[in-house]
Amino acid sequence: MRARAKRWVTLCRLWLLVTVTVAAGGVTSGASATPGDLDPSFSRDGFLRLDIGGRSAADAVAIDGASKIVVAATTGSLSQRSLSVARLNANGRLDRGFAHDGIAELEPDLVALGDASDIGLLPDGRVVVAAAGGSEIVVSRLLADGRPDPSFAGDGAVEISFGTPVGVGGIVVAADGTTSVAGSTTGVSDRSSGEIVLAQLTPFGELDSSYSGDGVATYRFPEATDSDASGIALQSDGATLVAGSGGAGGETDLAVARFEPDGDLDPTFSEDGSVRLTAEGDPDLSSDVALDSAGRAVLAGCCSRGVLRLEPDGDVDQTFAQGGSRGYGFSSDLLELDAVDRINTILNVGGCSRGCLDRNYVLARLNQDGSVDRRFSGDGLVSQDFALHGDAAYDMAIQQNGRIVVVGQSGRQVLVARHEVSSGKPDADGDRRRDRADRCPTRYGRTESGCPKFSRTLSFKRSRAADLFSGRLRSRDDKCVNRRRIEVRLELPGFDKILREVTTDVFGRWKADAALSPGVYYAMVDSDFRPQIGKCGEARSNEITIR
Repeated sequence: MRARAKRWVTLCRLWLLVTVTVAAGGVTSGASATPGDLDPSFSRDGFLRLDIGGRSAADAVAIDGASKIVVAATTGSLSQRSLSVARLNANGRLDRGFAHDGIAELEPDLVALGDASDIGLLPDGRVVVAAAGGSEIVVSRLLADGRPDPSFAGDGAVEISFGTPVGVGGIVVAADGTTSVAGSTTGVSDRSSGEIVLAQLTPFGELDSSYSGDGVATYRFPEATDSDASGIALQSDGATLVAGSGGAGGETDLAVARFEPDGDLDPTFSEDGSVRLTAEGDPDLSSDVALDSAGRAVLAGCCSRGVLRLEPDGDVDQTFAQGGSRGYGFSSDLLELDAVDRINTILNVGGCSRGCLDRNYVLARLNQDGSVDRRFSGDGLVSQDFALHGDAAYDMAIQQNGRIVVVGQSGRQVLVARHEVSSGKPDADGDRRRDRADRCPTRYGRTESGCPKFSRTLSFKRSRAADLFSGRLRSRDDKCVNRRRIEVRLELPGFDKILREVTTDVFGRWKADAALSPGVYYAMVDSDFRPQIGKCGEARSNEITIR
């Protein structure tokens, strides 16, 4: 996810909200609905303005497993703000079972001038919020009922001090509660000498000493005097992608870095762990990064590139939009596009900063190949305006039924809106298999079942210090590696004996002990099929011979 970076710009233009359909579309929602329309089942007319006191704006949104909408919002003036978390039911009404009548107020005066917040969720409904205040990033965790989580840093919040002004770029939360926060520091005397910071917290709210030595990795893009982080994504193998910009001499370029699970740069990504994409003319900034179902990074940014896709090795994917990127003509406004990948959909938000009096946002959609989706409102674009004083979209999320939830600001209030994405046609994901016969109606798959296929690889090694085997299951879809059964087998004449059965962790890692005798050993995972997800292929590891 990402956190909105608030910058003043010279021109006020339309807010741009770009949706990229990556191998799937939304679920059929009703024959009378037109893709892009406001959803009338949400708060009666498709949107609501939430008054949480003073001048308010929603910075981030996430959808929990019960389809409830969780919103992080800031309230107050530019010099003094407070942070709140609101939870809405799927119909748009405040969830009265969360905190105080649906709104939890966090530490007052938390968010400093120019900074914002981001939000992440655990599978059990707990909420993690990151926000910046001065030289600190504060990470708070709430229980599913909105109370501070006492198992997190003792009182539900932890402060990470950097000794220099810092802003939040985004937050991701792993299924086990490990939390990664990306941010950017600026020099005290020279505000253009910024660095990327990436902090990792254990599930108990402590800095993870196994990550970069002290729990915090710092980085500046090559040949850049200033580096900024504005988006973060977590790969299924535990690696972290951080998107932002690198600048020097008045030139700013879109940039991405990939960090391994221990905090080191990944040398297999663009040779040195990062890529900086230089373009002539307007500055290029990446305001977010998301991963599609093939593990490719999709970037939303400004200004000439718009939406950009990278191959897993960091090279620009030239097959996307017939050249690697899709622009929208907003080449001088320093647009900030926020990308969120939920299942097979990537969405991007962008626009101008506070102060524009006549603004609205535009919702657009691209196909998987980067072309405009003409099924979406006819031309792929929907413009939305709610108030005379302007509306701004700062983040978005996708519900399980495919509908798009947009949050931001309308006048002086928090804005939450929900859009339809399907016209009710029988092939919602566009894979040419009717939904009635499609076992994965929301996932693109050109197979008889209508579901995608995912190959897997399985590594296998032995510890010499003990009779212990370990390995890792890998796939481009993390659902094919998370909590899967691994069999350790011994080859015997006529049949193979299963010695141990173990289950992988959320990243596909596993361990198994066994009393070993001479023979040939290997590990195996059988293929399996899950409706709504797809088929995960079988995999056999390398062999280990014990003499």
